[in-house]
Amino acid sequence: MISTASRPESREWATAMGADLVVDHHADLVTQLHGAGIDTVDLVFSTAGTSGNLASIVEVLRPFGHLAFIDAPGPLDLDAFVGKSLSLHSEMVFSKITAGGDAGSQGRILARSADDVAAGRLRPIVTTTLEGLTAETMRTAHALVETGGTIGKTVIAL
Repeated sequence: MISTASRPESREWATAMGADLVVDHHADLVTQLHGAGIDTVDLVFSTAGTSGNLASIVEVLRPFGHLAFIDAPGPLDLDAFVGKSLSLHSEMVFSKITAGGDAGSQGRILARSADDVAAGRLRPIVTTTLEGLTAETMRTAHALVETGGTIGKTVIAL
């Protein structure tokens, strides 16, 4: 598994979470991957910066590879995808509800995830937990994330 991180503490955390290689998302991804002996990858899961890194992402994806994203990157030029027959996948947590799908399946997915965590098959990436859903904890959570220095995820527990 390849991860991205720029700060030393983020790189260390990504490695501790199981990354085999950590590349700096502020530097040229293609050069870093090629330097590690990796010409192409099967899948890129982009959580931030998809539109700004699209050319690099397309370059490192193998033909018939997959780009999955959650960051709503805005308009994308899909011409580069056609030449490699790449697949594009998006995810939005409320899609099943807004699209009229089986909303109950989301609960089943979460229950299975909880079972996987309990069994040690899945490691949560929560590093900061704030107690109580209040305006103050929401302000605190936003302030933490806006520093750009968080590692893992910040959660507000009810």
